[in-house]
Amino acid sequence: MNAPKNGITKIERNIARKMCNITADFHYKFDFIVQALWSLTNMVAFAFLGAAVGQAESDFAPEYPMLFFFVISSAFWTLFSAPYEEASVCLREEASKGTMGFLITNDVNPFGIIIARFVSACFKFIIVFCIAALPILAFVTYEGNPLLPQTAGEGILLALLLLNTFIFMLALSALIGALGLIFKNTQTISKIALYGTRIVSTYFTPLLAFGMGGGGNVLPRILFFLPPTLGLAGSRRILIEHDTSTPFADSYFVVLPISFLISIILLWLAKRLGDRLTKTAMKRGTLEMY
Repeated sequence: MNAPKNGITKIERNIARKMCNITADFHYKFDFIVQALWSLTNMVAFAFLGAAVGQAESDFAPEYPMLFFFVISSAFWTLFSAPYEEASVCLREEASKGTMGFLITNDVNPFGIIIARFVSACFKFIIVFCIAALPILAFVTYEGNPLLPQTAGEGILLALLLLNTFIFMLALSALIGALGLIFKNTQTISKIALYGTRIVSTYFTPLLAFGMGGGGNVLPRILFFLPPTLGLAGSRRILIEHDTSTPFADSYFVVLPISFLISIILLWLAKRLGDRLTKTAMKRGTLEMY
């Protein structure tokens, strides 16, 4: 039989270790369940909002009921909102824990930390999407069709739109997250950036509504090249109307390459800014702030 060490036997140490693992596992699963319930609640709430609005009569409103408009909005941002929120503050969290300096001195790039957090969060929320959003998209039908791709062409185009939005939101989270190396509180600016991105992505209003005030289609056409706008507006056309054309004269063969270029340039700028602010933070001694 093992002799007690500091009054604690080996069996007791193993039991304590197991209990810690069970507690950590419970916390992770509990957070996962809460996120799934929140996403489901958000989709249901927007579905009721759309049902209450019914068929909008504005010149800029879509031809289908607003129920479908808001369901796609909520489902689309289920994939990107939380990963962005987690990744955009992860450097600030590491700095507050006092581990940022250790990571930097061991050749762990801040940009790599943000990428790892964003990608891991995306995997988690893909599962949340499948649990909370996918059944609703399959259950709700428009003109007899579920809100899912009906052909291989629709599926491929939808995948490209989501990939483009993924790169853009990763870049945006890296851009905002890099500010956490210099400033102690970046949560507010992170929320402002996310909310502004949702607005221009047509989360709340149809794309053509941005042409109000005599602007015509000029501003909507410009916004359509932005990856989140292209992703959400394009997803609605695919999943609701099953239309693989753009709402303007431009073809996806023109719009998609330009939009991908915007995402890649923003990602490059975020990398450069992160590297520069890391050096600045090391000089100022703000790499770790509590």
